[in-house]
Amino acid sequence: MVLVFLTDPNEKINYHESFNLKLGVGKWKLIDKQSTIKGSENSLLIIGNHDLSQKRKVNFQEVFQKARKLKLKIIGVENGMFLINETLGGKKHLNKACKNNEIFIGLGTKIASIIGGSGNVKVFYPRLRNLKINYKANNLMVSAINHENGFIEAIELKGEEEILGVLWPVFAKDKLPKGFENIIKYIVD
Repeated sequence: MVLVFLTDPNEKINYHESFNLKLGVGKWKLIDKQSTIKGSENSLLIIGNHDLSQKRKVNFQEVFQKARKLKLKIIGVENGMFLINETLGGKKHLNKACKNNEIFIGLGTKIASIIGGSGNVKVFYPRLRNLKINYKANNLMVSAINHENGFIEAIELKGEEEILGVLWPVFAKDKLPKGFENIIKYIVD
């Protein structure tokens, strides 16, 4: 079972069909509080395009800590990547658009292992918010970076815990680069 924490509960309409299609009907559930985590789930997906309200931020931090305690895989997608960074001590993202399509995925990173390769990759989607290198939490490693401006495209926690964040809209209907569909398989497995 995949637990899903949306940055804004109203975004359910935007993702519901994609979750059913890509995660599987009945294989995911929305959560808002840590008390709804049973411990039998395999991963926590943090996704959305909005900043959290103060109350939601408190709920998210409790959900995040419980998921870590239970050793669930945690993956942040879109703004979920920023939430992981902030929760682990990094600074808030920039509201600065980026349209450069060339990124570099680091050799030996968990993301490279998941998608089946490293090196230069072209992605075709606009990024309205970005994360500078010096805004990254100290215990996170950069997995992918934008060639033109050095903004972070993917992060991962150093060590054994499986905590990742990607800026890429892996649940969008747009075609993703080869191997990126494996990110969804990683979330489910």
